[in-house]
Amino acid sequence: MHGRIIVPLPNGRQKPHHCIWALAETAIHLVTPHFSVGDTTMAIARKFLVQPKERVDFEYLTAQPIWQGQRLKTLLEHVELAGYNHELVNWQVDDRIYQEYVLSPPIELSTLNSQPA
Repeated sequence: MHGRIIVPLPNGRQKPHHCIWALAETAIHLVTPHFSVGDTTMAIARKFLVQPKERVDFEYLTAQPIWQGQRLKTLLEHVELAGYNHELVNWQVDDRIYQEYVLSPPIELSTLNSQPA
């Protein structure tokens, strides 16, 4: 049986039941985004939650320490919206410029404090 759940059918035959896997995958999609960004949640996100077309932006953002301790959902939404923005506007800049100034521009507190009132 190899760990699969067998559900008896009315006609006496048995069929492997994949309900457990479906429930586990649903839980991953619903519960994991509410956890803080960390090594485990990042591994789960890479395997189950990040779309292939969003992977480069995701990897760039996760390399930034600002995301540690933040909710994974916030990071995933940022990646998804950045990808949508990138497609919508069709940025004609190289990837490095896009990543540094469009995807995640750093905002320093000193810059905010130096603005005239």
